[in-house]
Amino acid sequence: MLRLLAQLLAFVAAALLLAAPAAALAADTRFVFPGQAASATVDASAAAAAAEDTLLLDAADGRLDQSPLLEAALIAGGVAEPRRLETYRGRFEQWIAELQVSGRVVGTEREKARAIHEYLHAHALVGGFRETSSTLDEAFEQGRFNCISSTILFRCLAERFGLTAYGVETPGHAYAIVQTPRERVVVQTTCRNWFAAAGDAEVERSLLRQTIGATAAATSESGPSPRRLTDVGLLAVVYYNRGVDLLEAGRHDAAVAANQAALRLDAANGAARANLLAAVNNWSLELSRNGDFPQALRLLETGLQYAPDYGLFHENLVALHQQRLARAVSADEARPQAQALNACYARWNRELAERGQESEAAGVARRAESDPFLRILD
Repeated sequence: MLRLLAQLLAFVAAALLLAAPAAALAADTRFVFPGQAASATVDASAAAAAAEDTLLLDAADGRLDQSPLLEAALIAGGVAEPRRLETYRGRFEQWIAELQVSGRVVGTEREKARAIHEYLHAHALVGGFRETSSTLDEAFEQGRFNCISSTILFRCLAERFGLTAYGVETPGHAYAIVQTPRERVVVQTTCRNWFAAAGDAEVERSLLRQTIGATAAATSESGPSPRRLTDVGLLAVVYYNRGVDLLEAGRHDAAVAANQAALRLDAANGAARANLLAAVNNWSLELSRNGDFPQALRLLETGLQYAPDYGLFHENLVALHQQRLARAVSADEARPQAQALNACYARWNRELAERGQESEAAGVARRAESDPFLRILD
């Protein structure tokens, strides 16, 4: 499924802070952060980096012109070796052949969609639903899947049998739609027995809750209207989910690159925007814990150039300067650091005031006035 945003860590009093609403980002999602290579990719290997670069260039116009969705999704999930790609293409073609021989993909578009969906769950997606199983290689190797990997596989199979299918997303979830001249057929690709519900809304809700969990199902049902995803948008979700995994693993530079890739593919992916900021924030936290205050400061300053209204960057810059001042051994050392702290408060206050958040701006001004670290400037 679409993975939830990792919880953000903040400097202040070693407390955990909740994420602020996703901020508006600069248009260039290839923005290079300190410590990140100019041609940063998610995978460090030369083969993976080259495949990823080719994919992102191909998808820059919002379409996949050089690679079919199946291969593109494998690459987005980290599969770049030609032998592995060929193996998975072969297995997919075997599924196509088995479906053709079965003679089951016949009748109306709904009946064809049902045959494809039920084949997937009987012969391919046999390892069960798992929230973290976003990449297609897991489906091919272990039969494990989540909403995005199952939607992509269904979309690829449906296309080969002449169906018009696409993915849609709701908060924390994705599924497929088959468009027919008469109706839109919803296919909850995570639910093995979806078509057995025969359109009964209560049974459908029960199936979804059983598969992805009551909380995720409720979030999906109560959120905004579903958003249609192009094939490129589906790839963006794969990259976003990889970014969540990388952030949780502490691989902050790769997490930043994964979410940048997601945003290059789908600039409207708000979850990727928020998770990119989380990755930058937590990367700076790790640097400060390791004593690399200059690099942590540079990362946060660059983050503010990228998202100037992101409150945690302001908050953590103030806290980081306070930490440095607490370690100062002389007034000569402390004074320039206090000036930098004062400048952080002033910029934060100005940013809030310019966005019409007068109450919050006044709160920042009061914090600056009472900050004991600034008394050295009196």
